[in-house]
Amino acid sequence: MHSFLLECKLSENHTVPILESFTCPCGLGKLIAMKDDWVLRDATSLFKTAGGSLARQFLEGVRFLHHNLVAHLDLKPDNVVIGANNRLRIIDFNVSVRVPLLESQIEGYQGTKGWVAPEVEQNADAGYQPIRADLWATGQVMRYLARRLPAHRSELELLADQLQNSEPQQRPLLSTINIITLFQPPLQYQESSPLKLKRKLSVGAQGKEEVKRTCV
Repeated sequence: MHSFLLECKLSENHTVPILESFTCPCGLGKLIAMKDDWVLRDATSLFKTAGGSLARQFLEGVRFLHHNLVAHLDLKPDNVVIGANNRLRIIDFNVSVRVPLLESQIEGYQGTKGWVAPEVEQNADAGYQPIRADLWATGQVMRYLARRLPAHRSELELLADQLQNSEPQQRPLLSTINIITLFQPPLQYQESSPLKLKRKLSVGAQGKEEVKRTCV
């Protein structure tokens, strides 16, 4: 895992950059750049001005990890930091795993109570799919943000509902969700118009999650 993170230097991946690795008595250490970063839980002053951007960046970061078959396994506000120019990064990969296949299974409890998928919480030793467990935790972070971002509350709560489906296989992969469209500003309409515009998250013709605007 450390070698994968060491190679991740693309600015768009939203993972914390590792500058170098070193050996210490407790194992392999990692030197990371986190100067002046804010932890998401403490960045309440940014929610009003940059909340939608933070939610989008978080989803992009998790999507990048899953694309590379990495399950973080401890996604929560305390493991998300915000740096210069409101740049979001995901940190703390101590319990993360890289699996050979998207649907690969592992055993053993990983994560933080309250931010762990039910199949992990209830019977981790029976085996579970870490990528799908990550999706549930992603939904929990979206629910956390929804309570703090009224402008995007409905979209975030709907996405959280789908990511936290009790059946792991029914949780949509982030690669199938149009993240950019999800955080576009609401459409405006004239009060006198008989038509009202409604935004909703739905499954498109290609089976992809997307935000659609319809007249009702």
